[in-house]
Amino acid sequence: MNSNKEDIVIQFEEMGLDNRLIKSIKLLGWKEPTLIQEKVIPLALEGKDILAKGRTGCGKSAAFLIPIINNLLNLKKYESLQAIRAVILAPTKELCLQLCKHAKDLNKCSSNIIRIVDLNQGNDEKCLRSILIEKPDIVIGTPLRLLKHLEVSCVLFYYIILLARLYLFSVDFIFIINRAEHVQNCFDNIVAPY
Repeated sequence: MNSNKEDIVIQFEEMGLDNRLIKSIKLLGWKEPTLIQEKVIPLALEGKDILAKGRTGCGKSAAFLIPIINNLLNLKKYESLQAIRAVILAPTKELCLQLCKHAKDLNKCSSNIIRIVDLNQGNDEKCLRSILIEKPDIVIGTPLRLLKHLEVSCVLFYYIILLARLYLFSVDFIFIINRAEHVQNCFDNIVAPY
């Protein structure tokens, strides 16, 4: 049987990922990337803007979380300033919780270096404000929750200047549930001023 070039799967180890991230991936029991991960991760590592679509369970979350964590690990080798570097917006609290769990699983072997916060955790504004003052590297939340923090506490304004990327997850669902205006407001408040 002939082997096509397309049949050869690029392994996680061949993507130039940080060893701590590879170790976390192995702890999850993942042997090789899914198709979407194989295609998206190399592009995301290059800093390309990506729009990807896939069915539930195909590995979309890891396809963008792996490059985020890898890029942060690389950045932290040279940059000591602690700042919010990535904001991930998802349409529902449940999806934010799921993304946060995936991110923390992928960050298991580097959790002492990269801090991840879900803005939807609990309702204690004072507690969340103190967490945000510590400038987590990755902030995950719904557009509405992020807007609330931008408008009410202003804490994010001071620490978001070094934001490298704004990530939208389940963009189609965000539009279905009429949250596009919230996403635009987040974009205007985060990206436009800087």
